[in-house]
Amino acid sequence: MVDRELVKRLSGLEERTRILEARIDELSSRFDGFRMNAINNQKEHDIKIKTLIQAAAALKRREDELREGMRRIESKLIKTASQSELKELEAYLQLLSPLKFVTKTELNRIIKEMKKNGNTRLVKRKEKTGSGSSDRAGSVNATVGDDRPANRRPTRKRKV
Repeated sequence: MVDRELVKRLSGLEERTRILEARIDELSSRFDGFRMNAINNQKEHDIKIKTLIQAAAALKRREDELREGMRRIESKLIKTASQSELKELEAYLQLLSPLKFVTKTELNRIIKEMKKNGNTRLVKRKEKTGSGSSDRAGSVNATVGDDRPANRRPTRKRKV
């Protein structure tokens, strides 16, 4: 009887061992599947990380290009005239009123007309400027063949 019980126990133990081995095999195959998925996921993440690094490098290059462009624009803006400088230039132009200057050719034509009409006397006249009125004589400074305005002096060269 003891042998029968022992055989029963042994066969029960063998059955349990087979069941445990089957479970171990199943768990092992599941673990291998998880491990393979983890390896594949790691490869995909590595590819994504490399892509992100390349995108970040491209953004850094673009940022550097934009900064350089802004530096060039800034240097050009420094060279441009400010609003106050433009107003000052406008005031000078109004003061000088370059549209009222007479060129040499216009002056010669006026003189010829005056000689033709018999009027040889130059008349002083008052002209209004942007800042008030002043007396200007219609004097002739220009030489023959010169097209610069008659009431303008020749410019001097500055020594550097």
